[in-house]
Amino acid sequence: MAHNDLPAALSCAWTLGYFWLRRHAWDWTKDGSLLMLVSLLAAPYSWVYDDGVAMPALLQGAYLTRSRILIVFLALATVLIETELIGSVKIASLCYLWTEPAWLVWYLIANKTGKAQTEASRGNAGSAQSSHGGVPLA
Repeated sequence: MAHNDLPAALSCAWTLGYFWLRRHAWDWTKDGSLLMLVSLLAAPYSWVYDDGVAMPALLQGAYLTRSRILIVFLALATVLIETELIGSVKIASLCYLWTEPAWLVWYLIANKTGKAQTEASRGNAGSAQSSHGGVPLA
């Protein structure tokens, strides 16, 4: 096995485990985003144009998170890529190697903060209901 095939082989093994743990409640909308980002990261050959398939995952992360800082970071990263593409940076340049890891890390953080915010809002709603005799506050 060539050294550039190792990340792909590892991601295949991770994918099987990831799917196996979620096989009874698999949801492509929720579970497929992380799968796509990992596959982009582990691909032995890819171009910055391949990052287009990361859009659904990034949009899902933007929907989940309420952090304006994360949204601003995503926008700035996108502007940086566009600047590189429009500028004189060649498409085969190593300057684009940061994109796949950045998208994956951003998605994981956005997903985690989104889940934490959802749980916190559920907890606040539950405490508001219990403190007012089970009647939800508007």
